[in-house]
Amino acid sequence: LQFTFQKNGTVIYETTIRHRSQSFNRNGVINDEMLVKWVAIVKKTTNGAQDFSVFCQPDNYDANKKIPSLPDDSTKHRIYCSLKQLQNTVDKVDEIALELYRRILDEVSAVGARVVKIIFKPSSNSTARLMENGDFRVKFQDGRLAVLKKCDDSIHVTNNKIPASLSNEERCMFEYAHKDALLMETFLENAPLKSVKSFPFHFSNNSQFIVNETIETKKEKNLSEQQTNHMISERLNTPVQQLTGKKCQSLNYVPRQSRAPLRTRNFSLKI
Repeated sequence: LQFTFQKNGTVIYETTIRHRSQSFNRNGVINDEMLVKWVAIVKKTTNGAQDFSVFCQPDNYDANKKIPSLPDDSTKHRIYCSLKQLQNTVDKVDEIALELYRRILDEVSAVGARVVKIIFKPSSNSTARLMENGDFRVKFQDGRLAVLKKCDDSIHVTNNKIPASLSNEERCMFEYAHKDALLMETFLENAPLKSVKSFPFHFSNNSQFIVNETIETKKEKNLSEQQTNHMISERLNTPVQQLTGKKCQSLNYVPRQSRAPLRTRNFSLKI
């Protein structure tokens, strides 16, 4: 199979089959030609929804073509414009389309687990990363790795794959850092700051947004700096390690963010 992300947001997923009739012998070794059989394409529409196309390639399809062709035959080509339409399976093509879409979601989630969205240092001896799929990771200088999965409530700590633990102070720091990351993510996704550079986004307790000054006007720059300074002065300059016994003091104005998973937020089929 071949999985391709394009810059315009289009996702192309190709499945292959072995074509033994086109096998050939080189130095006494038989090699099977791999031909593209099914192609699934997810495109963004102008209103932010998706068009999902699935089609079967003809037997004489040229596997070297860069742009797949769309056959007119509805028995080999389908376009789905809603999740309800996709789930309403009628024949084998519909069943294949639904399975291919599920595979695309799994692939996107797997890729998101390896893509860093936000990175910062919550303390001098640790580095935190919010991944694109929602996982949150904090790496300590002594080798310990604390991970909070996107759909999990417990923090998993290891040191070179061996189970480890966090102190109460470190656990509080982890929780505050997680809230910081979600707050920053929400701010970045909703703020009209066209000048913010692409992810991964870097920040620290005394840093400001990294902006591209070549594309923002003086007025926009002043506005972005005011927004940034206000948010950072309110949240990130608040002492992290405020402990009372074994419990952490809460930050009243920072609610726990409910983050939509990647597959729900970015890949829900809408009309």
